[in-house]
Amino acid sequence: MKAAASTKREFEEEEEEEEEEEEEEEEEEEEEEEEEEEEKKKKRRRRRRREEEEEEEEEEEEEEEEEEEEEEEEEMEEMEEMKDGMLTMMRLK
Repeated sequence: MKAAASTKREFEEEEEEEEEEEEEEEEEEEEEEEEEEEEKKKKRRRRRRREEEEEEEEEEEEEEEEEEEEEEEEEMEEMEEMKDGMLTMMRLK
């Protein structure tokens, strides 16, 4: 009887240990999955931020180009006006 009780107790203890180990493994797996998910979120945020920054840079470059074109057009108009003025003056003389 004692041997059977002892074996039963050993069996129960082994089962408990196995269950605890399984629980620990599951917890570790869950933690790893959570960490992976967090890392994915960080990567997505970084990529989104980088894309937004690139978009802003492109918009700024476009605005600068437009401003330069406008300045060039204004300079051309001023030169045309000066040329027209000089031609008019020469005709008057």
